[in-house]
Amino acid sequence: MSGVFPAGTKQVTVVFYGDHPSTNIKALHLDDLLLRVDNRPNPPRITGMTTPNYAASGETDVTVTLTGVNLPSGQTSVTLRAPGVMVNDYVGWADAGRKLIGGGSGQNSAAFGAYTFTPGDKFVVTSGPNVILGEYEIAQKDDDRVITLVGDITGPKTGDEQDKITGYIVKAPLAATSVSADGTQVTATFNLAGQPAGYRDIVVEVAGYDPIVWREGFNVINPGPNLINPSFELPEAPEQDCQFTRVELPYSPASDWTLRFWNNYEKPANASPLLNFRDDYWAGQPFPSCPPPERGGHYASTAVYSARGTAQWSQTLAARPGTKYTLSGYFGHSGEYGTHGTKVTLFLLDGDSAAAPIASTVVLSQPLFEDWTFASVTGKITGDVLTVAWEVECFGDSDGPRAVWVDHLVLEADICHEAVFDSDGDGDVDQDDFAFFQTCITGSATTIASLPEYCACLDTNSDEYIDGSDLAIFAQCASGPELPADPLCGR
Repeated sequence: MSGVFPAGTKQVTVVFYGDHPSTNIKALHLDDLLLRVDNRPNPPRITGMTTPNYAASGETDVTVTLTGVNLPSGQTSVTLRAPGVMVNDYVGWADAGRKLIGGGSGQNSAAFGAYTFTPGDKFVVTSGPNVILGEYEIAQKDDDRVITLVGDITGPKTGDEQDKITGYIVKAPLAATSVSADGTQVTATFNLAGQPAGYRDIVVEVAGYDPIVWREGFNVINPGPNLINPSFELPEAPEQDCQFTRVELPYSPASDWTLRFWNNYEKPANASPLLNFRDDYWAGQPFPSCPPPERGGHYASTAVYSARGTAQWSQTLAARPGTKYTLSGYFGHSGEYGTHGTKVTLFLLDGDSAAAPIASTVVLSQPLFEDWTFASVTGKITGDVLTVAWEVECFGDSDGPRAVWVDHLVLEADICHEAVFDSDGDGDVDQDDFAFFQTCITGSATTIASLPEYCACLDTNSDEYIDGSDLAIFAQCASGPELPADPLCGR
């Protein structure tokens, strides 16, 4: 629609009105709204991305190219910004309004437990008595309950430090090391060294205009193929004697995992994050047996206090196209009171966290306590990114605690092709594969450790040598050019 405003108009209000004439559920979605004024430059817009929307943490020369409108050279900047960290528990303040304290008591006092401080982070105060609303730079994180601000939030009156303050934390953005723009395209280069995994907002700013924010438009992934902590060793795991001492470290962050939850998994009374080394809230309830030393000697747990809800922990990692991956782990759950159920599922997603599962396995789904249960899920990834996830779904008709325990999560890649002697992966075993086999021959003097990685697949008897015995198996498995190879031959 269009219209003509009287001469001298200095302000225009645009209104969208939605009317729901009945009580049934409805939704209204709006996107790509643009107000254009004749004889004035078009405002900047971002219309798409021509580079991958992800890169591995630690890469130092990552290029992001965006297409759009009105992105002039020398006036366009690009940053990556982690989504804001919500503070779910109430926050009080003290020390002249500079220290923010996570309220509550006992298990609900760690309002800042999930937050990792970075210079330049800000706390946005959104409500509260006797405080000045706005952004305040964070000076430091004192502990899981307290952060200190650079400025004073105190309003005109002296307030009670137990007054409820609400707000959220905005992470310091990562500026591009170089930016070039030509009006319809902007290319930015980033150094991801030291950047943790997780989604980032892409923020594009053009001089004289409000920033353009592409929500979670870029994903920093972990380098594959192995999980960063394959035994789910959280940072600074304490020395523990599982048989006699069950130490509880409430709200220890889940290292390298992204947590999302829905359907009331986290009530306001449950402080975030929901992962501990040990969970000993309920005396007399059964706990899993001590894990053996080869599984790390300790475990992590998560708990929920509401009747229902689902939580999912995931990691997105670099992958090899056409490779089979297996995620495995040990799980147990509490099933308090016998009326509650807890379902645990493992997933492999062929892509980032928005991709569809390529494989899944239900580990536990009974209403009663179950001790350590091993499970694994295997899938063949087609792209260069995969996501591993474990999901907890709690169900039942009454409130009450439930706990899930997890240990020794491992991701393994099977680099060997379905027919192991098909080294080039074209489906047959022919002269091309024999030529590669020859480069792997060690005899009995040297091992395969220094050879190309795929040579290990040709060691059919697992003696770490590629020799005459393996050659004999190759001869049996040869199919010839363009003739499908037997996937079981040599295995």
